[in-house]
Amino acid sequence: MKLCVYTIDGLKVGLDITSWDDSALNGNDAFIIVDDNATIPTPYVDISSIENWFSFSPDEKLGHMEALDLGISIGYANLTDPQKAIVDELEFYYTIYRYIYKFNTHDDTNIKIVPLDIQYSVDEAPYNLDYDVVGLHKRQFFVKGELLKVEYYGEYDSNTQTYSRLCIVENRVYNRQNGFLFNRAMQIDWYKSDGTVGATKNTLKYYNTFDAIIAGNNRRDNIINEIKIVVVGLIQMTQQISLDAAQAIGKDFLTAISSNVTLYIKGNEQELLDQITTDTTFAFLDNVITMAGTNAFTIRMYILDALTIDYSKVYTMNDQSPFSFFNTI
Repeated sequence: MKLCVYTIDGLKVGLDITSWDDSALNGNDAFIIVDDNATIPTPYVDISSIENWFSFSPDEKLGHMEALDLGISIGYANLTDPQKAIVDELEFYYTIYRYIYKFNTHDDTNIKIVPLDIQYSVDEAPYNLDYDVVGLHKRQFFVKGELLKVEYYGEYDSNTQTYSRLCIVENRVYNRQNGFLFNRAMQIDWYKSDGTVGATKNTLKYYNTFDAIIAGNNRRDNIINEIKIVVVGLIQMTQQISLDAAQAIGKDFLTAISSNVTLYIKGNEQELLDQITTDTTFAFLDNVITMAGTNAFTIRMYILDALTIDYSKVYTMNDQSPFSFFNTI
């Protein structure tokens, strides 16, 4: 974001001109906050600095966040003494607040940031906020079809497929009774702008029989979707063919097993396991994969292992598939 000031005859209001008549602003604000990607409207100019964000921001909370971020990016050792005094005065804020502003405070022109009256102090965790609607970028981690971890980031670079500015992490543990999901314990960690966990909340969700059955179906559906992605990648890798060619082979394979896939998702797992075990039609199933740190194995072995669920086991991130790199959810 950019802090901009109105100019009169090239002079900055509040800096070069310490007193002025409001009529000289022609109905405009003396200071406005503009999105990074927006063009600064005339006759405003950018005055973003630690001192100016701290002293002149039309939104004090946002100004303090920007001043602190600038201090961090410049490096404390490189700051002047007055800048150090400002940074020392400020508290590290919860990173999510930056994106509450970013996604919810533009005016009708989509240029100017409108001051937002947040009910929390930015150095207090927003425990009751529905952060799913803020517009964060989610990175999800599935193990045996269960969503074990979700990371919420403020920034995502689609070119490099990298995430930055971690805001929230959810860690989940699923507990079962007689093979059916009984409850899900979740720990939610809110991250501050210095990259440390500032607050934690624990929740516990219970499942009745109907919801447990639905959760089981969803879990097995997630497994099938992961296998679809990974198998195409393995075919392409082991046969050195184009993605289109690998997808065509994968599509034929999926068509052949579709009936048993439906049964598997509904909980009748053995038919699909038997079909994969005995199939002699699809030669790629016996393609061998070699990876550092693992014994050589075939695509068939991978699929059978992925399909097999131990319902008495509490899975953790240590059980994550080595092929998760094929699936950037």
